[in-house]
Amino acid sequence: MSHKGTIPVFSNNSAFKNCLEAVNKCDLFLGIITPEYGTGIAQDELSI
Repeated sequence: MSHKGTIPVFSNNSAFKNCLEAVNKCDLFLGIITPEYGTGIAQDELSI
């Protein structure tokens, strides 16, 4: 939702890092998993 302005985007961060920070700051997170998803991987952790 960064294109709507509801999630802050910092140009010095990658899209992956901006997404992780937004999830960490939210009160409630609803994730909908479909067959089409990103490939961001945090080292030694699960992908998002």
